[in-house]
Amino acid sequence: MTNPLSKSEPRSASLNAVVAPSPSKPAKRILMITSELESFARTGGLGDAVEGLARALAAQGADVVIVTPRYGVTKMPATGAWWNDAVPAHIGWFPYDERWLGVYETALTPHAPGAKSVRVCLLDDGQLFDRKGIYGDATGEFGDNPRRFAALSRGALSVADRIWGGVGAGGGPDVIHAHDWHTALAVLYARLTMGPKWAAIPTVFTIHNLAFQGVLSPFELPRLALPQDAFTGDVLENFGSVNLLKGAVSLADRAITVSRSYAREIMTAEYGYGLDGFLRERASKVVGIENGIDVASFDPSLDKALPASYDVASFLAARGVNKKALLAEAGLTAGDDAPLFCAVTRLSEQKGIDILLEVIPALADRGARVFLVGQGDPALEKALVAVAQRYPGRVAVRIAFD
Repeated sequence: MTNPLSKSEPRSASLNAVVAPSPSKPAKRILMITSELESFARTGGLGDAVEGLARALAAQGADVVIVTPRYGVTKMPATGAWWNDAVPAHIGWFPYDERWLGVYETALTPHAPGAKSVRVCLLDDGQLFDRKGIYGDATGEFGDNPRRFAALSRGALSVADRIWGGVGAGGGPDVIHAHDWHTALAVLYARLTMGPKWAAIPTVFTIHNLAFQGVLSPFELPRLALPQDAFTGDVLENFGSVNLLKGAVSLADRAITVSRSYAREIMTAEYGYGLDGFLRERASKVVGIENGIDVASFDPSLDKALPASYDVASFLAARGVNKKALLAEAGLTAGDDAPLFCAVTRLSEQKGIDILLEVIPALADRGARVFLVGQGDPALEKALVAVAQRYPGRVAVRIAFD
């Protein structure tokens, strides 16, 4: 089959042409691609981590652009503007697979004095993104997620090309930083389908959660504009299927995990989800860097959401006031010095909720209070609601993303 994109986007003649470059200068122009961003739309910690990292890099003088979809659930900012022209996203090798995406640009205001703001570009495609969910809705996961996130990945590269000028001759990003399998295609497109200048741009791929890998049928390769010769055990093939996360790790210059311990864990059979051997072979490029905390956003001395703000000198006095308010909000009875256990999390076995369920009765029988907030596995949600009904006033559960 002839690739109709070949005139504008020549693919490398062979995978051997993909070379991991060594940047000779500090990265100043950083393109970040993510399916979630804390201030706009998120389901968990991915959005927090990306936004915090982008702010930190901008505070160090980097020119950071984040590209993420405009979902139906996206919190649209009060300030921003639509670009006059849409950007192309070639997500397949058929004429109807060329999408044109609207771009709404806004910014994350800096927290640190004198720091740069972070440019945020929301990609708009009503058919693909304008839904009441990021990855799925009440009926389940969206079946076309690979195409949706292919549009995000390819559209993000077009945004970078538009913002920083043509790649080569000093244009384009200095680094492409993709997050989780949803943006793995950005690494694959840059390295395999967009020519040698794009292939030479250093790429970083962060694994936030290895459990989700973007596993597809090999028949999806042409629909995602991926070359057939990338379907090998060294790149995309894994147990007979296409594995997008594996391909991104294979072709990226560095693969980052969210902690040093997680970098070790994913190389074990227990936590490697079928990729442990592949990752061990590439251990030299896998780097664990702890997720940080945004000390400007999470400053209890300034947090107006707290009934009593506090700092290191006043936290003991404020602690009782805040605990009493939380107990009242959760519908839990106050107990003299009763310990309060809280968790706000995705409700899944991966987070240990099944283990927590086993010990909640023992905690409640000993007089403790337990409060959980989250959404996730329907069976775990049902079990948590049942244990809360068994211990009214001592156990409370709120099934919500809040």
